[in-house]
Amino acid sequence: MDNWKKLEDLNLFEVQKRTQIEIACLELIIKKDFKSLSRFNINGFIKILQREYELDFTSFLEEYDAYLAENGVEKKNSAHVCPRMSSYTKEKSYFWFFIAIIVVALIILSALAISKLLQDVADENTTNVLNQEQIIIEGNDTNATILFNEKGFIEENSTDDNESIKEILDVNVSVQDENASVNENLIIEENVPKKAKMVVNESTIKPNAELWLGMVDLKTFQKSSKTIKNEYVISLEKDMLITTGHAAFSLNDEYNNILEFKSGVSKFLMIKDGKIKQINKTEFIKENRGKLW
Repeated sequence: MDNWKKLEDLNLFEVQKRTQIEIACLELIIKKDFKSLSRFNINGFIKILQREYELDFTSFLEEYDAYLAENGVEKKNSAHVCPRMSSYTKEKSYFWFFIAIIVVALIILSALAISKLLQDVADENTTNVLNQEQIIIEGNDTNATILFNEKGFIEENSTDDNESIKEILDVNVSVQDENASVNENLIIEENVPKKAKMVVNESTIKPNAELWLGMVDLKTFQKSSKTIKNEYVISLEKDMLITTGHAAFSLNDEYNNILEFKSGVSKFLMIKDGKIKQINKTEFIKENRGKLW
């Protein structure tokens, strides 16, 4: 019957915020200052408190009505403007709903940013690896050029020596023998049939291990890539650029000759006019409009 007295234990500031009943009025109710309360619509305040805090004001109202009867005070139902009932309704807050939307949006944006960053790092690492490997290839090309020049020098000296010997021998050879040899050579060359080389229109790549292939169409410059473990056939009728991963592999050229490529560095190939050949990094970039990949 008297649980309305629990109002004393509540934080009046919170009660005022929740019910819109001024703290002064709440204090009058707690003190049972019926004289001052008679100027207000006390029944309206009591209904709000009963609804919001489930308090029982039965005994309080009985005492209040008794006070009014004893003192001949008329019950005031409209002496004080009562706040609108909608003001006491619990406000529906969408705060957490908006927080959830913002958190989800931030998670999605973060995921997209991280994905883009990882892709950029992967592309940069691939470019760095190709650059480092091409330095090795160009170094090998330089050494091969030096060896070729040295070989050419030896062959040139050998040719000069042979010509000197031939001149000496020619002095001792009669004109008739020379003419006979020439005629004999002509007859032999005419009788020996020339072997025609068979041209194929596709090449089969045979990897020794898992091999990455990057391909660029030389007409559209559209890029594609794939990783192969088994034999892979490419057409020699479509002009394209090819760069590979580190694994060793072999392939046939347009004359079905087998070309072997060792592991360790990336390779650069070009298919053009039905022919396939190995090229260096500089040629690859030039044919690819200034791009390494």
